[in-house]
Amino acid sequence: MDNSDNCCICFDPLLGVENKKLPCNHIMHYFCFSQYTEYCEKHKKNVTCPLCNLELQITIENPRSNRACCYLCCSLIFVLFIIAGIAVSAYFISKTTF
Repeated sequence: MDNSDNCCICFDPLLGVENKKLPCNHIMHYFCFSQYTEYCEKHKKNVTCPLCNLELQITIENPRSNRACCYLCCSLIFVLFIIAGIAVSAYFISKTTF
């Protein structure tokens, strides 16, 4: 994986979550970008791309509503991994002869 596969704000992989593509083509997690724009608004700063400083014309969104969605999605993915793990374990146990 190269750096373009990671969020430029938190450096975690971009896969598996909603992403935001800016006009300059830089991509980051939607939640990270929402937090960044909230910070800019709070400190009366212009919103720019965190990588190339391209000034962005955006409307500030409430990131807390997205946080609930991210939490729900992550929880669902976690539960699915647990179920898949149980299913795989059950399969191998059924194939094992004692």
